[in-house]
Amino acid sequence: LQWQRDAERIERGSWQMRYRGDQLPGGGRQLANLGYRYWRANPADLLLTEDIEQVDASVVTSISDNWQLLARYQYDLSGGRSAESLLGLQFNDCCLQLRLVYRDGLIYAPLGDTPGAGVRAVRDHTFYIQVEFKGLAGVGRGLQNVLEESIFGYQANP
Repeated sequence: LQWQRDAERIERGSWQMRYRGDQLPGGGRQLANLGYRYWRANPADLLLTEDIEQVDASVVTSISDNWQLLARYQYDLSGGRSAESLLGLQFNDCCLQLRLVYRDGLIYAPLGDTPGAGVRAVRDHTFYIQVEFKGLAGVGRGLQNVLEESIFGYQANP
């Protein structure tokens, strides 16, 4: 919690519960996360013009020896809408790793070219397919970065 003494109020706060379980058959760990965060609006910050209050849940779990389910849902309580949802499958064996992931989230676009014009939330839908042949050089980390930033504790290549 961050307390603002002058105004005698909570400026921002968060709590999280995290579970990091056993090693999964295809690699990685079983994960479960649940969290809540609150940020009070700051008129001096162009990106934080209204209060933010969100809940967040994510999971990585095995559905068979080689397949894992990856999921995240973040809901904006103050805006009454989904902030991000992510659903994916990951296949992992000795020679191949395959990821199929759908992500639906908000991105913030500027309202104009002038500084201080503000931003608006735009819904972004993305489908990722990644095939990696183990032992060969890989190119790019786009999907790994998305998963590592979206699901706390997730490691693309443990």
